[in-house]
Amino acid sequence: MAADQGGAAETPEQTPAPHFTGWRTRTLRWSAAAIVVLAAVGIYKYKGTSKPPAQSPVSYREVAAKYGTRSYVDLPDGSRLWLNAGSKVRYAQNFADGTRELTLAGEAFFDVKHDPEHPFLIHAAGVDVKVLGTSLNVRAYPGDSTIETTLIQGRAEIELPGQASSPIVLRPNEKVTMRNESQTGNNTTDPDQRTTAAHNFERHPVAADPTYKTIIETSWVEDKLVFRKEPFRKVAAQLERWYNIRFHFENDKYLEEELTGYFKDQPIRNVMDGLQLSLGFHYEIAGDSILIK
Repeated sequence: MAADQGGAAETPEQTPAPHFTGWRTRTLRWSAAAIVVLAAVGIYKYKGTSKPPAQSPVSYREVAAKYGTRSYVDLPDGSRLWLNAGSKVRYAQNFADGTRELTLAGEAFFDVKHDPEHPFLIHAAGVDVKVLGTSLNVRAYPGDSTIETTLIQGRAEIELPGQASSPIVLRPNEKVTMRNESQTGNNTTDPDQRTTAAHNFERHPVAADPTYKTIIETSWVEDKLVFRKEPFRKVAAQLERWYNIRFHFENDKYLEEELTGYFKDQPIRNVMDGLQLSLGFHYEIAGDSILIK
């Protein structure tokens, strides 16, 4: 464990940059995928006494990772995904037939099987991510102000509704960050506003952190909790999902204070002790709540 801000830091274990293989062995915090099968209801219209041919109902599967857990699932097409805490995906049972589509709420890492004849589409917070034989991370929690798509290798494109002809093309080892329109209440179908949103994004290079020797955006897949120069309010939201707890602040004094930290397999009290050394706040833990004084 290490947390550093203002000199309070320990040297973390020297772990090489993650290679996304061999992840079937998880710690106890990884849960078996919680899967719910949902049957679609067919609605039929009648014209006189005639009845159109009945169509087979489409069944859906939902995979969820509750707060305090992470989940792994093999998709029907041979692709794989890892779900971070507080996330879920939904896809049709016939996922491997035709276009491979799923809907994401939260954060997931995808290892997509290459199949150019059958596009792989991720619908998340009003945007579509089209991938081809790609390893990438998509972060689109409903409550977050931004959406992040991090491409590790391969090819991916981000499409906005009505803007499919001009997608945002990601390069390997690159992250694209954009505003979460569904969170800000601006999830509109107006093409002019969509065009503005399409150009309102930022590109960032992605590489292993020089201190912690891990890619921060995907470190959660290796059970590593890593953040660098993040405001306490964002760190608190991450910790809430990671440990299934709730933060309460007596005032706004520490909300925008920046924190840098690295933790692996640490209980929440150890994490809070490290952050306390960084900022000098006091805290109390009562059940599943943490009060920051």
